[in-house]
Amino acid sequence: MDDHVNHTIGKPVMLSDRDIKERRKVLEQQYGSEATLRRTQMRGTISGDELLALRRFDDLDYLEGARP
Repeated sequence: MDDHVNHTIGKPVMLSDRDIKERRKVLEQQYGSEATLRRTQMRGTISGDELLALRRFDDLDYLEGARP
């Protein structure tokens, strides 16, 4: 049995400003604001899902050209 799996990377996807805003809105609806998540992280009580959401906010900030 061959356990080798071929993985390919798809074409880059360019997100529009609208796409970024919509993704940010969905994250905020599910996890609260980026600022709230950062405060939760500083208290040391952030869950794994919240930490992933915070990383997604960081990614969106990067795509918008913002600096953390």
